[in-house]
Amino acid sequence: MSCLKLSQFSLSILAALCLTVAAGATVEAAKLHVANNGVDSPTCGDKSTPCRSISQAIANASPGDRIIVGPGRYGDLDGDGTFGETGEEDAEVNTGCDCMIKVDKQLTLESRDGAAATVLDAGGASIDVLRIAVSGTVFGKKKKGFTLTHATTGVLIASGTNGVRVAANLVIANGTGFSFVGSGHVLSGNVASANSTGFSFDGSGHLLNGNAASANGTGFSFSGSGHVLTGNVANANGFDGFSFGGSGHVLNGNVATANGLPGFSFGGSGHLLTGNVANANVINGFSFSGSGHVLSGNSALGNKLFGIRINNSGGVESATITKNNLFGNNSQPIAIGVNTFTNCGLLNRSGDSFTAPNNFWGTATGPGTFGSPQPEPADNVCDDLSVPGSSTTVPSFVTKEFKVKVNVLDEFPADAVPVLAPRSTIEFPGESQLSVYALTGQLLAIVSNQTQLALTTRHLPNGIYLTVKTYADGRRELVKLMVKR
Repeated sequence: MSCLKLSQFSLSILAALCLTVAAGATVEAAKLHVANNGVDSPTCGDKSTPCRSISQAIANASPGDRIIVGPGRYGDLDGDGTFGETGEEDAEVNTGCDCMIKVDKQLTLESRDGAAATVLDAGGASIDVLRIAVSGTVFGKKKKGFTLTHATTGVLIASGTNGVRVAANLVIANGTGFSFVGSGHVLSGNVASANSTGFSFDGSGHLLNGNAASANGTGFSFSGSGHVLTGNVANANGFDGFSFGGSGHVLNGNVATANGLPGFSFGGSGHLLTGNVANANVINGFSFSGSGHVLSGNSALGNKLFGIRINNSGGVESATITKNNLFGNNSQPIAIGVNTFTNCGLLNRSGDSFTAPNNFWGTATGPGTFGSPQPEPADNVCDDLSVPGSSTTVPSFVTKEFKVKVNVLDEFPADAVPVLAPRSTIEFPGESQLSVYALTGQLLAIVSNQTQLALTTRHLPNGIYLTVKTYADGRRELVKLMVKR
């Protein structure tokens, strides 16, 4: 056995990963079918005798099984406010899970015809449409998701879970779209609209790719550690596009436009934001406190308040701010306390010193003037002197706009099952193939044995990567890795 210095991004550790050669066994999962013309019974689920309710199919299934749901509506079918009648979902209201559908086994649930045709409707009851209580559950796949509506929360992933994957769903008109804790969850290609909050989560190591949150109160609200968000969109939300705390998150290639409050608002420590766009927000593009953040390769353009606002959380605030586009912000005078600010691409209210080198401020001549009303072609750096110690220097600037490309994974592993927990070893059977991706989606290498992987990682910079292991039988496994020498 040979050992590479790779480590998996988890709640509190980067565990060393050794790659060993081993054979993987497979177990054939059963398929159970649900349809609007089905009949519930303890034996339903065959394609010729489908169940009518998803709840009955779950009751009949064994861990590892796959449930395929046909088009139509599922829930309180007659709309009388009472669940559990013939063909209806066996909801628990004011008891148990307080949910319409409870997934209490490790299952895969997918629709046959996609989210537009498959509706899980809680009818306005104060419950969750779906509660996932078991690690490793898969809910929806590319073109095989669901619409979840009219409840307190659309999808709730319970605490203590890990490795849940949620993909290609439409969550609309709920109190909260997606709410989850736990670790290592993967959300891809979902849309949350007209909820109070689109996506709300905690825990560690979640991966969100290609999701959209629009017309919610808040688009994405999260804390915890080690989350990776790539290629997500938060637009037209009443408050924040992305609001988060915690530590060690990576945001790359996301878009926040026309939200009511900041496009990106965050606290905590060690966040990495690259290639994001926060334009035309009613308040700030990026608003943060805390320490150790990296903002690089982002655009904050045309926001009502400031492109970047640095707040004071009572501790030491620090960040690297470089290679961003910051212009067209704060076009009208804004009063904060006794001061009035205009034309500020960056406002420092932290009580600490910052440098902001090599950003583009709107013209080739660098930052503009403080307090000059628009049309001032360049934004300026502004320090709020009412917060003692706030100071910002611009030792250098670039003379033309950066091209900020919002990257989405070229081949996001929508059907890959995430590993459920950090482990000290990873099987590498001879029949399997490992694809190594950058977080921006660039396919870096495809390897089929330990030696090839060692050669590949030897040339990679230290950092986080996505790997997808494909087995001979078509199964795929997603692992987040960090190269660390």
